[in-house]
Amino acid sequence: MSLRIHLFFALLGCVGLSGCGSQEEAPLAAAPASARHAPLMEAKKEAPAASFASESTAPVRYLALRYKREITLEGSQIESRWQAAVMRCEELGCNLLESRFERPDADTAPTARLHARIAPERRETLFAQAGQGGDIVSDTVSSEDKTYEIIDTDARLKNLTDLRARLRQLLATPGARLKDVLETERELARVQSELDTYAGMRKTLAEQTEKNEITLTFTARRSPVQRDNLSPLRHAWNSLGQVFAESLAALLQFIVAAAPWGLLAALAWLPCRRYLRHRKARASLPPEP
Repeated sequence: MSLRIHLFFALLGCVGLSGCGSQEEAPLAAAPASARHAPLMEAKKEAPAASFASESTAPVRYLALRYKREITLEGSQIESRWQAAVMRCEELGCNLLESRFERPDADTAPTARLHARIAPERRETLFAQAGQGGDIVSDTVSSEDKTYEIIDTDARLKNLTDLRARLRQLLATPGARLKDVLETERELARVQSELDTYAGMRKTLAEQTEKNEITLTFTARRSPVQRDNLSPLRHAWNSLGQVFAESLAALLQFIVAAAPWGLLAALAWLPCRRYLRHRKARASLPPEP
């Protein structure tokens, strides 16, 4: 009898435990799949937005690019190629900074130089035209970061513009005292002067960063005869006349410089010579008895 009672209570305990477990698990099973995965879905939705924000807030860099190229041509082609490059540069709308052609004498090879600022998309067009028929011996690219200068200049322009607007509002206030009006006008003139200065600086910075600075140098191509080992001898032979003239000029300068001192030495030698002769004559006389 007691064994049956114990079995009965054991069955009741198992049923109660199973019922409690089913009641606790029911809400989780009843929850929809979208609710269970909501945090993961929100994370996936926010990830692209965060990456886009990081890309959009990336700082913009302002770089001043400089390109230098040296082209060798035949000496007779340098002047015409340089003139054509200058004309092409003007056609492409570049800002010409320097244009120079040099030929010191007939024995020296000519050189030419073109220094300008040009739009980046037109740079290669000018380079291709300037390099026709020549050889590129050097090609250099350099850059300078102007970002902080531009940011600082833009901030100063904004502050000065706001200050100018407030000063103009003060001048427009009715009933202001004459002293206040004069002080406001002086301050407004000072602010306008600074504003013009920074506006010019900003324009210069824009030209440096929006256009590329280029330098084209045209030099003469050296022939094999100019590169042999006998060129110093030819140079010495050609300069014999000049060396002789310089030597003769140096001799004439020495003669002219030494002539006064030679005359003084001759004048000083005459009394000495007379004294020596007189002494010699006295020495040759017989002794007195």
